[in-house]
Amino acid sequence: TAFLLALALMMTIFACVLLKDNKNAWPLLPWLFYIFVPVPAIACIKKGNDSLFTSNDSHMFGNNLGYFLVGLFVASGPAMILVQYHTEMISLGAMFLCLGSTVLLGCSGGLLVLSIRPAQDHSF
Repeated sequence: TAFLLALALMMTIFACVLLKDNKNAWPLLPWLFYIFVPVPAIACIKKGNDSLFTSNDSHMFGNNLGYFLVGLFVASGPAMILVQYHTEMISLGAMFLCLGSTVLLGCSGGLLVLSIRPAQDHSF
């Protein structure tokens, strides 16, 4: 996971180098959204709730708010990249590097989540 994270950051830095003008930090802006992805998950989503919508759970509003905010931050990163390309703030190559960085960052986060799950006890 550390290799994927380092590769994602390196691709974003390469996207910054591809820009011709002095405002070459624009590809770093979506990383602000990526940094805040785990915050609502830690703060709002309660453990032990298997279903997304339960009618008798007292933490239903907090869980749903947490899921909404996680989805908002996850979708805002790639959307920001596409908006930057549409307004010609970044070039086509920088856009593809940033989107590739997003994919690698998502894979890194997914592997991190899968690796911290408790191991199943298979002893007899």
